[in-house]
Amino acid sequence: MSNKEVNVNEVREQIAEYLTRAERGEETIIKRYSKKIAKIVPYQETPRKKLPDLSDFRQSLGVSSEQPAGEILREMRDNDR
Repeated sequence: MSNKEVNVNEVREQIAEYLTRAERGEETIIKRYSKKIAKIVPYQETPRKKLPDLSDFRQSLGVSSEQPAGEILREMRDNDR
């Protein structure tokens, strides 16, 4: 992956070129008055995290998954009285 440092004015004039470079995997560092201010990088899709399987936990609670949650909560509340 190559890095290229360019002035902000050059990027403004040739943004399409720098976006094409990003598509090819190149990174471009944008500078203003010799100070690095930004970087154009290739976009990377982040994988979605899977939720953990909670079926064992649900079984440990002794609750039927076919019973509506509202009924379960009412029973729990009534049993605490």
